[in-house]
Amino acid sequence: MTAELEYKYEVKVERRDKPVRLDAAAKEALREAGMMNNNKLKITGVSPKMLKTMKLEYVECPVLDSQVHFVQCFVCPNFQSRLNKMVLCRGAALADPGAAAPAEPKARSGEDAQPEAAPEAAEPPAQTARRSDTPGTVPADAPPEQPPAPPAAGQDAAERKPPPGARREEIGITEPKSGDFSEWYTQVVLKAELADYAPVKGMIALRPDGYSIWESIKTALDAEFARVGVRNAFLPVLIPESLLTREKTHFEGFNPEVFWVTHSGDAPVGDRLALRPTSETIAYSLYSKWINSWRDLPLKLNFWNTALRAEIKSTKPFLRTSEFLWQEGHTVHATREEAAAQVESMLEIYRRVIGEHLAIPAESGRKSAREQFVGAEYTLTVESMMPDGKALQMGTSHLLGQNFAKPFSVKFADKENVEQYAWQTSWGVSWRLIGALIMVHGDDKGLVLPPRVAPTQVVIVPVHSVRGDGVWQAATDLAERLRHKGCRAHVDDRQNVTTGYKYGDWELRGVPLRVEMGPRDLKSGTAVLARRDTGTKEQSGLESIEDAIVGVLDTIQNDMLESARRRAAGMTSTAQDYESLVSLISGGGFVRARWCGNGKCEETIKEETGADIRLVDGEGGSGPCVVCGSPSVHGALFARGY
Repeated sequence: MTAELEYKYEVKVERRDKPVRLDAAAKEALREAGMMNNNKLKITGVSPKMLKTMKLEYVECPVLDSQVHFVQCFVCPNFQSRLNKMVLCRGAALADPGAAAPAEPKARSGEDAQPEAAPEAAEPPAQTARRSDTPGTVPADAPPEQPPAPPAAGQDAAERKPPPGARREEIGITEPKSGDFSEWYTQVVLKAELADYAPVKGMIALRPDGYSIWESIKTALDAEFARVGVRNAFLPVLIPESLLTREKTHFEGFNPEVFWVTHSGDAPVGDRLALRPTSETIAYSLYSKWINSWRDLPLKLNFWNTALRAEIKSTKPFLRTSEFLWQEGHTVHATREEAAAQVESMLEIYRRVIGEHLAIPAESGRKSAREQFVGAEYTLTVESMMPDGKALQMGTSHLLGQNFAKPFSVKFADKENVEQYAWQTSWGVSWRLIGALIMVHGDDKGLVLPPRVAPTQVVIVPVHSVRGDGVWQAATDLAERLRHKGCRAHVDDRQNVTTGYKYGDWELRGVPLRVEMGPRDLKSGTAVLARRDTGTKEQSGLESIEDAIVGVLDTIQNDMLESARRRAAGMTSTAQDYESLVSLISGGGFVRARWCGNGKCEETIKEETGADIRLVDGEGGSGPCVVCGSPSVHGALFARGY
């Protein structure tokens, strides 16, 4: 066997003196270094043969430094058994050494979920290993190896409990949403199998459920785009440096984030090629060729693609990554008025899709000059409040004016055959909408998805059933009837897990509605409908159950939006003076206040509170600016943001 196989170990780390729990930043650093996957620490370079003969092992951990740590682990079951071992990592604590690990959250009363494994026995003091100078050396006082416990006599394979060593981390969300919000979010992304960390720092791989949500967003937006005459097209990912630097003010904002291609094989490419950070420059160099007269206008194109920007801040799936999926629209118009109307139209489309499909309420308005898109005359934005009190920019729409038309010669001959520079807009949303979806609706069990974007809208669980029996057949028939109604339905006929495990698994994945159907239900002609958003259950007759299910899905969609609106309203307040502004910002959420429009006042608030002006609107009313007291006609929405 080679030394290249990977072994997964639990994240729980202990010092010699007291336990320590890795915080979110530490786990993020380990994930970025490829040392952690799905909340488990990965250590490489030890052969299966060595593991089978060792009672203790010493492993170098490149992310941690200086001190010795103990990691209780289970070897991956590739070796036919889970070997209970103690691993020593040479490394320093990445969390407060004195911080005790919080207790596991208790199971909810009446929750029909997978039974938890029995907790591990605490290691006695005598088993605290001594450090060895040689990796792989077995200390003399190593604890004896514990063989796996056999299944109980007569226990059915489909109803077996998890192995004794399997801890709760393996089967559910362990961090409450009200606790470490960042850790909760990351666990949901990974354990609900929306995405996973890629081998390249700052990048993620989108898994089928995550991509399905993105496709639902894309479908909803495409329908809206087509309604206002926007068509989809495609642009290459490589952009010559000479094009990027043509609009210097715009390019300077992206320069630190650009990935460059300098060679094709071993040969230099000459003019460096940028991996697309955004498409204005390449699109407009082509527009100058495609547009000749007023008859070619308006030109309304949208591009579904990826953008690549070297993320220099801490990364977070869907929210901050070096490559992301998005759409960027670029339109060209004969007049400024027509372009401005397009900007307003696209912003309204974003707000409507975000509310009606993602069930997320949003505020809309204009960005301040400090916060607007570089190269734009002005920027309109859609902003939503996340449960941790931070704002998230959901989408933007920019009036570019003639700022790009002039350097890229986007001109047309008007009806009098006089050459004019065109007026342009750009607008876009990215997969950070998926991040917002997770944060706004998720709970301690995992995802909660609105039906319109859920990959699976209805899951049917045949209780006490095997493939081919009457219950299974009834479930299969119901799924087919639901598909004819346009519902995305799935029958969970897995035989290797318990019914309770199935319930917990689909709750983790956020499926809006679960149909429970067993022999008694079939005999009585009913089934149980369990809502993911509220957890409530109701019985429905099988004869017309598909119509009832369609109605329940519509109700879930509307209820989730109303619930999110109530939460957002509770996180929005108004400040009449500077002291109350500072106090309210410290508590999180949106704070509405009057602002005079002076950039110095905006900067003061940013420096002293960490909050930005998320948008400017007219709801603040006239009165003194909360910072300087000057007359104000602007209402501004302040918040700390992602």
